[in-house]
Amino acid sequence: MNTETPAEPVSEPAASPSDAGRKTLLLVDGSSYLYRAFHAMPDLRAVPGDPTSPATGAIRGMINMMQSLRKDVRADYVACVFDAKGPTFRDDWYPQYKANRAPMPDDLRAQIPPIHDVVRILGWKVLDVPGVEADDVIGTLAVDWLPQGRRLLTIKTDCDLAGFVDGLPALDALTIGAMDVQALMAFSETYGFKGLAKSLGATLPAAPAEPAAGHSATPGLFDTPAPAGPPRTATQVKYDTILSWDLLDTWLARLQAADLVAVDTETTSLDEMRAEIVGISFSVTPGEAAYVPVAHNYGGAPDQLPRDEALARLKPWLEDASKKKLGQHIKYDRHVFANHG
Repeated sequence: MNTETPAEPVSEPAASPSDAGRKTLLLVDGSSYLYRAFHAMPDLRAVPGDPTSPATGAIRGMINMMQSLRKDVRADYVACVFDAKGPTFRDDWYPQYKANRAPMPDDLRAQIPPIHDVVRILGWKVLDVPGVEADDVIGTLAVDWLPQGRRLLTIKTDCDLAGFVDGLPALDALTIGAMDVQALMAFSETYGFKGLAKSLGATLPAAPAEPAAGHSATPGLFDTPAPAGPPRTATQVKYDTILSWDLLDTWLARLQAADLVAVDTETTSLDEMRAEIVGISFSVTPGEAAYVPVAHNYGGAPDQLPRDEALARLKPWLEDASKKKLGQHIKYDRHVFANHG
């Protein structure tokens, strides 16, 4: 399945001389964003491959989109506005309002509470006013903000700025906040986003206490490994660069026959939603590995196998759940492969 980045890159409008010293309010239609994230992302699950575990694709997409906005758009005040649960005053005005709209998918509905939680963790003010749509909340904030000579940025596609809502928070309550690293770590542990938490700057939890005498400890991922014999010399290491279909087929046969394969990707970005594959590496036994360059474009780069065709040959093996695979950041690699179908 080919996926696209849920959010188009947002460019902050060029500041004019009159913008100097003006405060900026950034309003995001969270309900629009979560739909875009849900439909753009693959069917990610808290337990990969288990369709009965909680869906997490919209959560993951929402985190990336909000982080991208925070990085790309400078703002003094921010709010992410969601439609509140239940009917609104518009339904009172017109009982058939949105009567023909398809119901929200259950998998998306289940992700709304954690999406609210993580948006707060990332430092955004979350607004959902009972009986009022996000459109009307955004419209009220905008109408109140603009006459005071300030800058307004809205991330919406259909806001008519027509509503007026009483009881919204004071401006100071919308001041952009700091990301809560500890809360993000706990959230990421719950929804299986350990790699994402690390990429966002979260720190790993403290190392466990020394085990009691007589009890053995399971080595951790970052523990110093036990001695494993003398290091291999350059003559003991075999590394193939795959530039022909014959060699790729040879390695593919080895992958199919192996009990376990280490796999990694070389890409254009650390953002798995935007990354494109440049190369793929494999290893089936210590000291032997192969690399398939598919999109290197530096000066003097050799002729390479076409990326789409190479991935098409690898796809049956990649998608075969009976063929065990491991990686340093396998969730990232899984997502990048999904980006390419």
